[in-house]
Amino acid sequence: MIGKLPRDPVASYSWSGDEDPLGNGRYCTQSHLLTTGWDVENKNIVAAGENENLARVFEMPKRGSRDPLHVIATLESTYPFLSMAMSGDAESVAVSGLDGTVQLARLQYVQ
Repeated sequence: MIGKLPRDPVASYSWSGDEDPLGNGRYCTQSHLLTTGWDVENKNIVAAGENENLARVFEMPKRGSRDPLHVIATLESTYPFLSMAMSGDAESVAVSGLDGTVQLARLQYVQ
C-alpha cells in the first residue's frame, strides 16, 4: 500500500529560527536548503545548504506551540553543504560539503 501525503504541511518553520538579529553572538541568516533530517525522537532537526554555506541544528518547539525552531548550533564552511545527518542519540552530526569533505561535530547543549 502506498501512503498519501497531505496537501498542506503539518508545520512550517523559518530557517532563522529564534536567532537574534540584534546581537548576542547570533546574526540574521538566509539559506537555500539542500538537505534536512531529524533525530529518532523527532526533537531535533538538522538542515544545511548554500548561500551563506551554513548548516544548523534546531530543537523543535513543543507540539502545538507556535514558537520558532530553537537554534542549537550553526556550522560554517567555505563551500556549500550537500548533506547532513544526526546520530540516533542526537549527540553528533555529520555534514558533507561540495569540497568533498565530511565534517563530524559533537553537540554541546548549553542551558
